[in-house]
Amino acid sequence: MLNHGVKRPASRSVKILPAKSQERLQQSYGAEIQGQSLAEYEQLKRRLLRTTIALSLGIALFVYGVYGQRITLSYFLGAWVGILYLRMLAREVDRLNEQGKTSGFRLGFPRLALFVAVMLVAARWDQLRIVPVFLGFLTYKLAILVVGLQDWVTAAPVHPSSNNSLI
Repeated sequence: MLNHGVKRPASRSVKILPAKSQERLQQSYGAEIQGQSLAEYEQLKRRLLRTTIALSLGIALFVYGVYGQRITLSYFLGAWVGILYLRMLAREVDRLNEQGKTSGFRLGFPRLALFVAVMLVAARWDQLRIVPVFLGFLTYKLAILVVGLQDWVTAAPVHPSSNNSLI
């Protein structure tokens, strides 16, 4: 069949079912899928928190053995603030899920203020060192990488003939 110069918009998804059937399907399975997603999210939050605490304690023990009590105190303060930061971030994401939106200004301000405050305390207090506090704070990022790598390693491989293929 000839197209005669008529351009059709590119479809982003293939719809196999009519719209009304898709709506009914989403209504019947939507709550179940949403419940599963929320359970997975809650599990991910717990894994991130446990991994952050475990890494913080392990690294603090290593730092104590290598550098002593003063540097360990600095590291541990940063790690503790990093854990608080992660909890605040999770709470903000939970709030986004409940409300569906949030004010743009307030979105990251309390977390940023927490980070700035701990860095100012480290800069002003002679017993603390700035670099270990900063690295301790970043421990939650290391936990995110560890959990992500664990998920990537344990993920089922995607077979090229399956519908989940990226190609």
